[in-house]
Amino acid sequence: MLLSIKGISIIVKLSSKYYSHELWDLPAGKLRTEFKGHSSGVSDIEFHPNELLSAVVALISKYVKFWDLENHRLVSNTDGDSGPVQ
Repeated sequence: MLLSIKGISIIVKLSSKYYSHELWDLPAGKLRTEFKGHSSGVSDIEFHPNELLSAVVALISKYVKFWDLENHRLVSNTDGDSGPVQ
């Protein structure tokens, strides 16, 4: 399980089977959204240090995805070139 916490939100990676992750509102105990469609397992999840509603997801397949959490959409997809993102 991978976790990244910022303020009152948390991103959780529960299973590599479906290649997805979830954004939870902790005080409300509610799932805000689920991000799907990754082509491989997730190796790391982090919130952007300056943008409150942005997150970065590193994939085992050497890609990095930048997500807009407020609008639940993929902003950018970057090829890591040299191998898996650690």
